[in-house]
Amino acid sequence: MMKRSFIWTMLILVLGIVPILAQTASCPAMVDDALRAVGDNCGDLSRNSACYGHNQVEATFFAEMPEDYFSVPSDRAGLNEIDTLTTTTLDMNDNRWGVAVMNIQANIPNTVPGQAVMMMLMGGATIQNDVNPETANIITDPVSTVAVVESNIYRSPSESTEVINVVSANSIVLVDGFNTTRAWMRIVNDGVIGWIQAGNVARLAAIDALPIVGANNPTPMQAFYLTTGIGEVECNEADSVVAVQSPENITVDLTVNGVDIKVGSMITFQNLDSQTVSLTVHRGNVSTIFGNTISAGQSAIGVVNSSPELGNIIVAWGDAVPATDEEKQLGERVQVALNNVARSNNWDEREIEPVTEENPTTASGELIHIVASGETLFGIGRLYEASLPEIVARNDLSAPYTLFSGDRLVIPNPGSGFVGLPSSGGGETTPTVTEEPTTDNVCDTFRLTSPLSGGVPTENTTYYWDGVAGATQYQINVYDSATGLLMGTFYTNGAETSIMFSAGELGVGGAMQWEVIALVNESPLCSTGLSQPLVHGAPIEPETPIVVEEEEEEEKSSFSINWKCDGLDLVVTWKNAYPDDTVDITISDVFGGQYSHSGKGESGEVRQGYTGYNFIKAVGVTSSGERNVQDGSQLCY
Repeated sequence: MMKRSFIWTMLILVLGIVPILAQTASCPAMVDDALRAVGDNCGDLSRNSACYGHNQVEATFFAEMPEDYFSVPSDRAGLNEIDTLTTTTLDMNDNRWGVAVMNIQANIPNTVPGQAVMMMLMGGATIQNDVNPETANIITDPVSTVAVVESNIYRSPSESTEVINVVSANSIVLVDGFNTTRAWMRIVNDGVIGWIQAGNVARLAAIDALPIVGANNPTPMQAFYLTTGIGEVECNEADSVVAVQSPENITVDLTVNGVDIKVGSMITFQNLDSQTVSLTVHRGNVSTIFGNTISAGQSAIGVVNSSPELGNIIVAWGDAVPATDEEKQLGERVQVALNNVARSNNWDEREIEPVTEENPTTASGELIHIVASGETLFGIGRLYEASLPEIVARNDLSAPYTLFSGDRLVIPNPGSGFVGLPSSGGGETTPTVTEEPTTDNVCDTFRLTSPLSGGVPTENTTYYWDGVAGATQYQINVYDSATGLLMGTFYTNGAETSIMFSAGELGVGGAMQWEVIALVNESPLCSTGLSQPLVHGAPIEPETPIVVEEEEEEEKSSFSINWKCDGLDLVVTWKNAYPDDTVDITISDVFGGQYSHSGKGESGEVRQGYTGYNFIKAVGVTSSGERNVQDGSQLCY
């Protein structure tokens, strides 16, 4: 009897061990099964909706919903209904691993069928909707009108951007929205998405009702806050991550943790800790309002300012650096999951090139770098912490070391420490790099000097900066603060450190930012970074003088604005404008964010809704040239 009891005891112990071993071995398989189920559960996913992909997903809503609403896999919810969405970290014991999928229209026209911006949450990830459902923008069907003159179609609403098409006079065009200044209209003809000057099309009554298109007028879930889990998981395949994929050849505007970005790619987000979030680009590129550009195969770290009043706002992005192997492998796994959903919706599947092709190595362990547009030898050496003399010798380079996009450079001993090229002293020494000076701190004094604050007049103004030793030319970029769009680019004739131009001729909205890039033989050396937003005055329009009899003239009170918080909203009111004036209001927050509104009439108000931000300035400008400012602090919460 004792022998039989012993056998049963051993059998129980063995059977208890087997499930544990099976669970450990089956973690990747469980994740694969979950992602296949997500594809099955999320077919026929309409725009501006979310899908409960796999257990367990939790949601809160702006309005009260039934208890069983959006509670099991394959359930759907409208993005205008969702306040927060949270997916569960992998739990092998309960067979749980949360996955949710969203199809977000963002600023994509209705003429592009099916898929818009695809967002997927996996593991311990949370999204908070930052678009008030009552004020969410709705992209309407386009209006058919006629081009009154032959017109260029531009990539962005600025004549300084690429011309992508030309329409002839009297040809039919489809338009579906304005930019923030209403000087440009988005055209959506025959699959071509571009911008045409508003004055070049016949203005029908229906056109005036079209919405503003861009990040400052977001559609449902176009602006959001995200967090992901931090710490180890049971297997690498079960990472906590938020992934975003835009349609091919379309750039979309998103606002992530309070910061505008432009996405033309597939990207992933992961929190490294409570104060930092990592963005990795797996295909295409991303640009931020801070002037950063992150390309495929690169990552950048966002610095998060967490506070109860402001939330997890990103206050800065670090420089782009090569993505780690783990980050690249995560992108490949995410792409498989996105393709599972794409197949069930009859959308195009996408591919990520194998990570080994980004920076292949030679048999000796040397790295092969593929030169990208704008890169210099100096910058590549710093990127890999490698010796420039060794790179020059290994690749048989000679002065002036001109590099071309697509060149293959062998990088010997990457990570061994950066070494610059010695200066030529008349003997047989290695020539200096002509693209860049060789001192490590050469860019430390490179900065903007004027104008840095206050108003910028629309007439010609001189812009100044402190220069860089060795620079042969400077490039000046001007951006619309509200949209982040590049509105104009200027170049100095030589190494002079000032330039004159008119911001009023660029079509910038309520405020602008500018930066200067130092060039050496047309190759970029370093940048000053963006200025703080500068509010510029309204364009001065010539007016026919109005003759008024002296006895009938009444003195008009000065135009003025005021501001106050109404809960989470900031309300800006104005009075004493002329009855026919258009009034542009630009609101600035403590982190440099800009919000543009407009109205018409002698008095009125605008509302910056559902923000909870600390606002520091409001500027009002009338179309007749009057201006008034409110400075201080309005923390609306």
